[in-house]
Amino acid sequence: MNIRAEFTAGGLSKSPCVYLLSIRAAKETWRYVGRTGTSNKTGTSSPYQRLAKHLAKVGKTQSCIWDSDCLPQDILDRAAICFVALPVALEEELKLAERWLRWRLRGEHCLNKEPAAKSEPEIPAPLHARLCSTYEKEIVAAGHGRCALFFRRWGDSLLPSFVGAQFPAAVPDH
Repeated sequence: MNIRAEFTAGGLSKSPCVYLLSIRAAKETWRYVGRTGTSNKTGTSSPYQRLAKHLAKVGKTQSCIWDSDCLPQDILDRAAICFVALPVALEEELKLAERWLRWRLRGEHCLNKEPAAKSEPEIPAPLHARLCSTYEKEIVAAGHGRCALFFRRWGDSLLPSFVGAQFPAAVPDH
């Protein structure tokens, strides 16, 4: 077994983030979506501190990923772990980003204990654009199609505008 990790310095920041932890083995991928910060307002951990807690935590807590029924016990012997975090400064947008990403990546291999929203949560267009840009590879890999990008005119500028409806997985590249 080889062990390799590559990290960016941004993961040491105390900025609030929404993150995706993926565990990949062969043709299966398990996902956990979370956010830094705590519900009891004791502070915001850096993204790497959250990752370390997930990897070390045991028991029946919300953030323990190892007690999931769908995750094989020997998974670390044959899996790769991917962690992607996106800073989101406003707490309300951070909560929306987490809900939207969990909805977008919902599926049988979800490690979150709380069920994802049944319909797409409404989020501001700029946040939607950032989430789609950051997590597009993971969204497509999960079989949920691509985020559709259109441009709309705002004064003299063209701004990206995303449409969050379900799209077929096979959207041709242009």
